[in-house]
Formats: sequence, C-alpha cells, structure tokens
Amino acid sequence: MSAERVARVVEAYVDAIRERTDVGAFLAADATLSVPATAWGLHGRAAIERWVHRTHIGEYGGVLATGRAVSVPMAMFFDITGDTITGIRLYYPADLLQAQLAGE
Repeated sequence: MSAERVARVVEAYVDAIRERTDVGAFLAADATLSVPATAWGLHGRAAIERWVHRTHIGEYGGVLATGRAVSVPMAMFFDITGDTITGIRLYYPADLLQAQLAGE
C-alpha cells in the first residue's frame, strides 16, 4: 500500500471528524478504538500528532459541560487496509484534560 493512499484515507477520516459528518464510511466493520495520549503514513499505518483546542460543551468522564476552553496534545495511530481504517489508537494526557475541566 502506498504512503499516498494511506495519507488520503487518514486525511478524509480526519476531515469527516472536523466537519462532524459520518465517519463510518472510513471504518472497517470490525475496527477498534483504543484510548491509552505531524502526520505520516507507511505500509498500512499512519499517525497524526496535534494539539486539540476545544470548548467543553458536553459530559466527559462524568463531568457535565463547563464551557471551559481545553487544550491538550493528542496522537492518533491508524491501521489501514485498502480504503478503510481497521484500528485506531488514541493517546492524550487525561490528567491534563481533567485538570482543565476542573478549572485548575
């Protein structure tokens, strides 16, 4: 699988997330998501590292919406077969996010 093809799949998936559209078309029926904290792609794998800046507008981890701005670094690692994502591993500092939600 070419790096270009892997990059196209991941970019389309991230665009769907950003645009809040259906991401299901990019996921294999048995895709998995694991949550344990510069995009590249090679041999059916890809990664994205970025800072995520959002406003807390919904319940997260038992904390009701606070309206606070949050900003955390995040890394996503993708397994890709053909034109579908078969696995996602998401890494971010949960303690930093929780502290921001608490206003610390």
